[in-house]
Amino acid sequence: MSDLATTIKTKSAAAPTVRDTLSRMEGEFARALPKHIPVERFLRLAFTELSKTPRLTQCTTPSLLGALMSAAQLGLEPGPLGHFYLTPRSLKGTYQVVPIIGYKGMVELARRSGQLSSIEARPVKANDLFEFEYGLTERLVHRPLMDGDRGETVAFYGVAKFKDGGHVFEVMSRADVDERRDRGAAGKSGPWATDYDAMGSKTVIRALQRWLPQSPEMALALAVDEQPQTWAPGMPVAQVHDDPAVDFSTGEVIEGTIINEGP
Repeated sequence: MSDLATTIKTKSAAAPTVRDTLSRMEGEFARALPKHIPVERFLRLAFTELSKTPRLTQCTTPSLLGALMSAAQLGLEPGPLGHFYLTPRSLKGTYQVVPIIGYKGMVELARRSGQLSSIEARPVKANDLFEFEYGLTERLVHRPLMDGDRGETVAFYGVAKFKDGGHVFEVMSRADVDERRDRGAAGKSGPWATDYDAMGSKTVIRALQRWLPQSPEMALALAVDEQPQTWAPGMPVAQVHDDPAVDFSTGEVIEGTIINEGP
């Protein structure tokens, strides 16, 4: 056999690529995904993220699989929608994928309870008019400066309104948000570097969750957000969503279905 033929044969027998590994896991991802996300689309988005950020292919395979399995279980798509980010980080001497839930992803998960009429968060700039009070007579006033420089971001607030007419809100200073950011493994990288206001808004929506209806999906989201996950073939695939219960485009509970509230 020629040297060239030997080289070709050796390369063909080499370890599978990251793409090969993900393709082989198609069945597991399909079992974890909700019905409204086809596994073909999910993997296509994952491959796009690998192409956009080559460093992801240098991360440990269990951390990449863990991040993508978390996204599948939550029914959030990685990539351009801003629902779920795959962020490579050097941790403990190796590159690992840190999953980061984006602002839109956190809002979507909160809406799936079917008990909210609206939920949103906004950044507050130094030159805006911003006043709030907690207590028996809560009030929240934000008037963004319309002309001139609004200044740097100094705070964030999130507001959720319930279908029964009630509401809750949460306010966090920039220092509070940065302190929460620094607890996570993502640090200042990924969307924290490119979309700080969106990530700060996500953080205050996350803090607001203590006042909102809880679900298995949200519990999982709070556990995996900005923390490396590991998963390997053969490990159990948990399904935390109940597909028939919620219209994922609106967050409305579908009439005639029963929500699985979990244990």
